[in-house]
Amino acid sequence: MSFQYTKAVRKDTSLLIALAGASGSGKTYSAMELAAGICGDEPFKVIDTEASRALHYADSYNFEHEDMHPPFTPESYTKVVKEAEGRGFKAIVVDSMSHEFDGEGGIMDMADASNVKGPGAWLIPKQRHKKMMNKFLQCRTHLIFCLRADEKIDMSQRDDRGKIIVTSQGWVPIQEKRFMFEMTASLTMNPLAPGIVDLSLPNKVQDQHRMAFLPGEHINRAAGEALAAWARGDEIEVPDKELWDKARKIAHEGMEQLKIYYNNVLSDEDKLKLKPIGKELNATAKRADLNRGEID
Repeated sequence: MSFQYTKAVRKDTSLLIALAGASGSGKTYSAMELAAGICGDEPFKVIDTEASRALHYADSYNFEHEDMHPPFTPESYTKVVKEAEGRGFKAIVVDSMSHEFDGEGGIMDMADASNVKGPGAWLIPKQRHKKMMNKFLQCRTHLIFCLRADEKIDMSQRDDRGKIIVTSQGWVPIQEKRFMFEMTASLTMNPLAPGIVDLSLPNKVQDQHRMAFLPGEHINRAAGEALAAWARGDEIEVPDKELWDKARKIAHEGMEQLKIYYNNVLSDEDKLKLKPIGKELNATAKRADLNRGEID
C-alpha cells in the first residue's frame, strides 16, 4: 500500500465559534456582527431557541430566521444545522446552544429520565451529544454558537464571625464541559461590558485569530471578515510571533523587567504590535511576582 503526501495549505477551513455569557452580555449582537462580516451582502441563517428574540435584529441584519422548538435533543440541533448547511448559507448562528444541555428534552433531561442511576445515566445522553458534535465538526459552513453562562459561586469560606464569604469563581458556559474545547475560537462575555473582548475571562483565541479579537474592542463585522479571510486561506494581518514570544518570555521574569523592556527597548511601532496581548503580558508578570512573593 502506498500513501500520497501533499503540502498542507490552509484553505476552505470551517469555523466553529462560541460566545458564552450571562443575559445582557452581547452574545446575540456579537454573533450577528460576526456572521454579517463573514457573509458580506449574502444572508446568513439564525436558528433561534429563544422565543424569536433574534428577530429584534431583523432591521439591522440580512438573515433568514427559524424558530426551534422543544424537544431540544442533539438530533434536533443536528437536523436544523445540516438543513441550513445544505441550503448553502456561509454562516449559521445558533442562539442558544445551551438548550441542548439544560433545555426541555436536552441531555440533562435525558439523564434525569434514565432508568440507570448515578454516573451511568449520562452514558447514552453523552453519546448522542458526541454524535451531534461530530456532525458539526464535519460541517462545511461557519457555525457561531451563543451559550448562556452562570456565575460560579464559592461559599466554602467563612470569616472570623462564622459568616459565609461569597466569592465569584467566574462565568461557566451552560453546555457539556468539552464543548468549548471543540471550537476554533471561543470567548466568555461580561454583562458589565456587553460585546467587549475580555481575554482575562476564559477563552480559546489562538495567536492567528488575535487580530480579530482585540482586547477592549467590540466584536464587529471586521472581525468576521478577518476570520473568513483566514478560513479561505487569504493573506491576513498576522502577529509578529517573534516579538510576541520574546515579550511573553520577559513577562515571566516579572513586572519590573517587563517595564524596563517597554520603556527602554521597544520602539513605538513594536508597542503597537504588542497591544493585542498587553493585558496578557501584565497578568503574566503579576503572577510571576506573586509566585516569588514580591507583591501582596
